[in-house]
Amino acid sequence: MTRRFKLVGLDCPVCASKIERAVKAIDGVASANVNFLTERLTVEFSGDLPEKFADALKAAIRKANPDISVRSA
Repeated sequence: MTRRFKLVGLDCPVCASKIERAVKAIDGVASANVNFLTERLTVEFSGDLPEKFADALKAAIRKANPDISVRSA
């Protein structure tokens, strides 16, 4: 299963890399890719969407850069 998200306020390639690494560390995430130019995050899961994924995603992004918000794309 693949989901895409819009990262509002992404202004730094280093922050994009931090977010990508943080999201990859969430249980059940098979891969994560942040496109800095389009401000898009693509997440692929190894199975179904993990329980409480939205909370884990927001926490990972907040830790990497508290000024970024996430929306479904």
